[in-house]
Amino acid sequence: MLVSTRLQVAIKGTILDPEINQGRRFLHQRTQNLYEVVAVGQSPDDYERFVTYRNINTGEIWTRPMAVFITPGRFVIEGT
Repeated sequence: MLVSTRLQVAIKGTILDPEINQGRRFLHQRTQNLYEVVAVGQSPDDYERFVTYRNINTGEIWTRPMAVFITPGRFVIEGT
Protein backbone atom coordinates (compact mmCIF):
# COMPACT_ATOMS: atom_id res chain seq x y z
CA MET A 1 0.00 0.00 0.00
CA LEU A 2 1.32 3.43 -0.92
CA VAL A 3 1.34 5.96 1.87
CA SER A 4 1.39 9.58 0.69
CA THR A 5 1.48 12.88 2.50
CA ARG A 6 0.89 16.54 1.70
CA LEU A 7 3.72 18.73 2.91
CA GLN A 8 4.70 22.34 2.66
CA VAL A 9 7.99 22.22 0.83
CA ALA A 10 10.35 25.16 0.47
CA ILE A 11 11.87 25.06 -3.00
CA LYS A 12 13.79 28.02 -4.42
CA GLY A 13 12.40 30.19 -1.65
CA THR A 14 8.78 29.47 -2.61
CA ILE A 15 6.45 27.41 -0.46
CA LEU A 16 4.82 24.66 -2.51
CA ASP A 17 2.38 22.03 -1.35
CA PRO A 18 3.09 19.07 -3.62
CA GLU A 19 1.80 15.59 -3.18
CA ILE A 20 4.95 13.55 -2.65
CA ASN A 21 3.88 10.13 -3.85
CA GLN A 22 4.71 7.31 -6.23
CA GLY A 23 5.60 8.51 -9.69
CA ARG A 24 6.35 12.16 -8.80
CA ARG A 25 9.62 13.26 -10.42
CA PHE A 26 12.21 15.57 -8.91
CA LEU A 27 15.39 17.12 -10.25
CA HIS A 28 18.38 17.10 -7.89
CA GLN A 29 19.73 20.66 -7.80
CA ARG A 30 23.43 19.85 -7.41
CA THR A 31 23.80 16.83 -9.72
CA GLN A 32 20.96 17.66 -12.16
CA ASN A 33 19.92 13.97 -12.01
CA LEU A 34 16.26 13.15 -12.41
CA TYR A 35 14.63 10.96 -9.74
CA GLU A 36 11.22 9.33 -9.44
CA VAL A 37 9.53 8.59 -6.13
CA VAL A 38 9.04 4.84 -5.70
CA ALA A 39 7.27 4.95 -2.33
CA VAL A 40 6.64 7.03 0.77
CA GLY A 41 6.47 5.24 4.11
CA GLN A 42 7.23 5.46 7.77
CA SER A 43 9.25 3.71 10.43
CA PRO A 44 7.22 1.47 12.74
CA ASP A 45 9.44 2.49 15.66
CA ASP A 46 9.14 6.27 15.71
CA TYR A 47 6.82 6.96 12.74
CA GLU A 48 9.52 8.96 10.97
CA ARG A 49 8.55 9.45 7.30
CA PHE A 50 10.84 8.22 4.51
CA VAL A 51 10.96 8.69 0.74
CA THR A 52 12.30 5.92 -1.51
CA TYR A 53 13.25 7.13 -4.97
CA ARG A 54 15.24 5.96 -7.99
CA ASN A 55 17.59 7.60 -10.42
CA ILE A 56 15.84 7.59 -13.81
CA ASN A 57 19.13 7.11 -15.72
CA THR A 58 20.95 4.53 -13.59
CA GLY A 59 18.11 2.79 -11.74
CA GLU A 60 19.88 3.30 -8.39
CA ILE A 61 17.44 3.26 -5.47
CA TRP A 62 17.80 5.65 -2.52
CA THR A 63 15.89 6.12 0.74
CA ARG A 64 16.04 9.28 2.82
CA PRO A 65 14.08 10.66 5.73
CA MET A 66 11.32 12.96 4.44
CA ALA A 67 12.84 15.88 6.37
CA VAL A 68 16.11 15.46 4.44
CA PHE A 69 14.38 14.87 1.09
CA ILE A 70 12.46 18.15 1.31
CA THR A 71 15.44 20.24 2.47
CA PRO A 72 15.23 23.55 0.59
CA GLY A 73 17.54 23.58 -2.43
CA ARG A 74 17.95 19.80 -2.63
CA PHE A 75 15.25 18.89 -5.16
CA VAL A 76 12.86 20.74 -7.46
CA ILE A 77 9.72 19.24 -8.90
CA GLU A 78 10.36 18.29 -12.53
CA GLY A 79 9.26 21.01 -14.91
CA THR A 80 9.29 23.91 -12.45
